[in-house]
Amino acid sequence: MKPHTLLRQALAIGSVGGLLVLSACGNSDSTSPTVSETVTEIVTETSAPDSTAAPIESSPATSSDAVPSEVVPSEGVPKQCTTSELNISTGTQQGAAGSVLIDLNFTNAGSTDCTLHGFPGVSFVGMDNGTQIGAPAVREGDAFPAVTLGPGENTIAALKISRAENYDSDACSLQPVDGLRVYPPGETASEYLPLEGFNGCDNDGLKLLTIKSVGA
Repeated sequence: MKPHTLLRQALAIGSVGGLLVLSACGNSDSTSPTVSETVTEIVTETSAPDSTAAPIESSPATSSDAVPSEVVPSEGVPKQCTTSELNISTGTQQGAAGSVLIDLNFTNAGSTDCTLHGFPGVSFVGMDNGTQIGAPAVREGDAFPAVTLGPGENTIAALKISRAENYDSDACSLQPVDGLRVYPPGETASEYLPLEGFNGCDNDGLKLLTIKSVGA
């Protein structure tokens, strides 16, 4: 084939291709995204994190890199002294004007430390059967700080007893007393302490007994 013939065919093919390209551009939808827009959408979608994707779990520490936490032993507070752990007794007695002061001794008879805090409950008892006579002791003053008793150690609470004989018979009908019923602070079990030479009143309105906090 001659060279000029080949040249004319190439020009003809190029013209037809150009027409096809122009035709395709003219018939394309104006709403179709361009290449740059499509790339932008793909990048935007792939860069956003997927909220539904499962979280990445860190691998558990092995025995070689795990650091054990330090265990600090707690200092326990001694428990409250119970009635069964205490030896309760009357101590020193002192006479005053119309009254008697008696120390109530609380001794730790147990094998471990225990604490006492607050006021004992005290009342007269008689009739040879533990019947309460008159009103229970009223509290005097504020509570002292808690007392910790080791085995064999003791503390006291001061009891004041007003003489029933000092009151008019119309206000106080004398009742012989056998002893005292004593409740340690916070306890519901009592201890009986024999006590001679005292009378109570059958009038609950007369307060013959006054008790101070343990730890005096």
